[in-house]
Amino acid sequence: MIQQSVEKSLKAVLIKKQISFPLIHDLGILIALLPSSEYPPGGFDWTALNPYASVRKYEEGALPVIKEEVQFVYDAALLVINWANSQVYKSN
Repeated sequence: MIQQSVEKSLKAVLIKKQISFPLIHDLGILIALLPSSEYPPGGFDWTALNPYASVRKYEEGALPVIKEEVQFVYDAALLVINWANSQVYKSN
């Protein structure tokens, strides 16, 4: 769900900036579509979540997760969500 939150945040920013994007879940591709000066906090580090979008979710089954890891990624994702909100709701 955290990967999906980051993905949807990136897509909202791309829509606001009128940048078309393919129907994908790859966070790296979505980030690369933005001007480099407007990458989200963490930049391409978010590609580490890509396996959670499909392969790890559907093909390899459940992942063992550690509460501290989830909390860390959750807190980091909030930075991207807040960044996206500022991008989407700022006046042009």
